[in-house]
Amino acid sequence: MIQVYSQEKRMEKISASQYYLSKDTYQGVHFEIKEEVHEEFDVFVRLHGACTVPDDSYAVINLTWPIQPEGLERIRYVASGSSGEGNYGEVHCGFSYSDTEGVHWVFFEKGKTEMDFYPPENCRDIRLALFVSGKANYPTFMPYGNRIYAELYYRPPDTEEYLSRNGDMTVFPTSASVHAVLNGVWEAALEHPIDPEGRWKYLAEENVVKMPSFNGEQLFRIKNREKSDSGITCEMEPIFYDTMGDCWLTDVRPTKKNGQEALDLMLAPNQKYSARSDITRVSTAYYQYKNFLEALNGDDPNSFVHRWGGEILFDNFEVVVNGRVGGDYGVELRYGKNIPRDGLTEEVDTRDIVTRIYPKAYNGHTMKDHGYVDSPLIGNYPTVKTAAITFDDVKMAEDAMEDDADHGVIVCKNQTELDAALKKRCREQFEAGLDKPKVTIEADMVLLQNTDLYKDYQVLETVGFGDTVHCRHSRLGITTDARVIELEYDCLRKKVESVVLGNFRYDYFDRVSSSVDRIDGAIRPDGSVIAEKIAGFIDGAMASLRAQYNVAEKQDVLAILFENLDKESPLYGAMALGTQGLMISKQRTEDGRDWDWTTALTANGLVAGIIVAGILSDRTGKSWWNLDKGEIHLEGGYFSGTIYAKDGVFSGEIRSSKGKIGGWTITANGLSNGNVHIYSTKYTDDDEDFSDGSPETVIYLDGIKTGIVQATEVHGYLHDLWAYTGEIPIVTKIEKTGDGGIQWTHSTIKVEDGIIKNAPRSEVVYDGR
Repeated sequence: MIQVYSQEKRMEKISASQYYLSKDTYQGVHFEIKEEVHEEFDVFVRLHGACTVPDDSYAVINLTWPIQPEGLERIRYVASGSSGEGNYGEVHCGFSYSDTEGVHWVFFEKGKTEMDFYPPENCRDIRLALFVSGKANYPTFMPYGNRIYAELYYRPPDTEEYLSRNGDMTVFPTSASVHAVLNGVWEAALEHPIDPEGRWKYLAEENVVKMPSFNGEQLFRIKNREKSDSGITCEMEPIFYDTMGDCWLTDVRPTKKNGQEALDLMLAPNQKYSARSDITRVSTAYYQYKNFLEALNGDDPNSFVHRWGGEILFDNFEVVVNGRVGGDYGVELRYGKNIPRDGLTEEVDTRDIVTRIYPKAYNGHTMKDHGYVDSPLIGNYPTVKTAAITFDDVKMAEDAMEDDADHGVIVCKNQTELDAALKKRCREQFEAGLDKPKVTIEADMVLLQNTDLYKDYQVLETVGFGDTVHCRHSRLGITTDARVIELEYDCLRKKVESVVLGNFRYDYFDRVSSSVDRIDGAIRPDGSVIAEKIAGFIDGAMASLRAQYNVAEKQDVLAILFENLDKESPLYGAMALGTQGLMISKQRTEDGRDWDWTTALTANGLVAGIIVAGILSDRTGKSWWNLDKGEIHLEGGYFSGTIYAKDGVFSGEIRSSKGKIGGWTITANGLSNGNVHIYSTKYTDDDEDFSDGSPETVIYLDGIKTGIVQATEVHGYLHDLWAYTGEIPIVTKIEKTGDGGIQWTHSTIKVEDGIIKNAPRSEVVYDGR
């Protein structure tokens, strides 16, 4: 039986028994509420007397008994007299109601004669009322009178309890079916004639239809309705699809939760819906401004299915997300007889079969003597199908990290252990079906039922959604496990009408979001990869990306923003990534309206408040700055710029052939102040041979060697001044004399531990003759 529940809003006039028909006095106001004889109104209210409440307050005259809001969309309150009018003080029409915070009043706008009141969430005890001002004083000869009319507008409930009852109408469609794809679209369709009883009229948009399905009686909401001369055609969705608009996740963050705990948090915004899950995996996800279905299985890498995995089954107001849907009940199917029949499509794909694996471990380690592992089915094919597979979760001890073993990595001490581990991994690949063809079988049972193949495929009429079917190829003699990944169910005959058997691949709800495939099916519980399953994912992903590229519109700037606004989270911060570069921030601006982008990387360079690095190097690696050791190496030994010593004290050694130190110029051989050149006594060049170690100052004037000054007070070589303490005689000025000789002015420099402590002063004039 197929039933329809009307979702059209209903209007009811407030009955006379709902009004507080009485005569009484309250706060000095005498009031009378009685039924009205005028057809367009329900009751008449008359007031007289002087209100005794303070002038800035009101006496509340309740006109009705409490009205509860269940199923109530709104109340229309109409009065013959406008709110706020009165020659002897104001009287307002309005409503009173209660909630957890107390009693609230709502007035008509001044001068208005009607109002629609929409009950707030969690309100109760709604009453129509008159609010009499404390300034009101109505003498008996000038009473206040008002006629009242009110309507209640109800929206039919769509709760599970309500929809478990008999519907508003039983319908008799000519066809009704349910089509479901594993972790993909669910939809239903119905066709109904234009019947003389008018049953077809109940098949209206948004009404709910209850009909048999492959998983019991299910509720579907009509989303599209088309009427023709022959009848009505309806397209429907499972009632749980209502969560697209009816369960909104403003900011839900299941953190370190298993599947059941995460789903409970995600459905908390609307307790009408529930979920069941047997997924024990613990994970974390953040959902902001998303509907539930999008968060469950949208095209977002943060979706539940992507984070926790699972296969989805809708069951009215409950969604089941378990590790797998369906079961293995030993159903066997023989195929491959090459008998062409309408209603049957068999696809056998052997392109990705591998029967011989050359395995590699992490870092390229192989089995001894380049060993390989063969499939037990290698003899079932005319040729050997060879491939190399790298298992990064198998490592030699020298390549392993401390905690690898705790994360499921197999750590091998020697070649023997490595060979055993790689053989084990290869056997797992064959057990997962790497050595078997991919089988896709589409069978339309209606078309097959009158053929000689029907007896082979009749078993498919009993399979369930997600069930495993053991498909044995008649000629190859190979059994491949396929699953019911898609089916169509005839709701009138209560039989499976058509099925698709194949390899399950994670999909998503395309009308919620789009463009990302899932590869969870290619991941073992320990996190390693089942290589052969990647191929199908890559094909699907590339197809989606090519389609996306074909419809893309070129933009000036493309960017993605990743952000975590929880200041308590260790992941607090933001990164903006786009075609022009990336920006990173760990703090908000002062006004809290944006991120304070402190680090940016573009094609033009890097901008950052702090750069933490070990070694900064040029492109060739010849010049570098080791920040860990404080070493600077400049290729060629050249430095250009100014060095300032801390507190005027320089500690270290400078080796240079160019530059300045104070007022002295560094030359290739020593120091010069323009008039005087000082060379190290270890310098040997032409006729200036000081290799005997005698300390001397060589004096040049205008580029001509004019004499030698003995500096016997100098203890040690001039280039060792960094450790010297004492006085050094120097020449501060040299002049020509009238008779062709020279004279110079002598002074001393005081040095302590290599540091010059005074400026030289002219003290003695010497004659060079």
